Amino acid sequence: MERYFSDDQLNIPIMMLDDDPIVLFEAEITFKKLSFSNVSLVPDTNSAIQCIKGQYSKVISSDKRAKIDDSLVIKPKPIKVFFVDILLPGDVSGLDLIRAIRTEESFRSIRDLIIVAFSANLDSVLIKKLWDLQVKYFVSKPADISRFVDLFFSIFAELDGRRGL
Repeated sequence: MERYFSDDQLNIPIMMLDDDPIVLFEAEITFKKLSFSNVSLVPDTNSAIQCIKGQYSKVISSDKRAKIDDSLVIKPKPIKVFFVDILLPGDVSGLDLIRAIRTEESFRSIRDLIIVAFSANLDSVLIKKLWDLQVKYFVSKPADISRFVDLFFSIFAELDGRRGL
């Protein structure tokens, strides 16, 4: 596959939160095809919060069983890009988590985290709510690899502007 990004860009800390093991499996394949090397895939909001706050990170190999291997606990670099499924089941939706990241004191150190919202149901009302929470990047499910390439060109341009890489 053609190489699109520099080594520094391919090592950027990325996290993806989705409750669907098939989505995580497909994301793992996509990130590998693009040669990203520092990606955490998490299946629930609590794990995501712990990863974001830097308490720990679990590298998850998404297979058909979508098991989490607790032996792969690592100390992460601060996450720079966070993919969030907006319509997560449970007490805290993806939208609730984004709102917390942008407004709660406990998340102050990562307020400028680049967030990519993704969902099968991105309508104009939801996009407006996300835009108000400073979410600039959106992906509709299912997304193909070319969409990810375009998305990361935009994200890296923003990070370069912040001198984040």
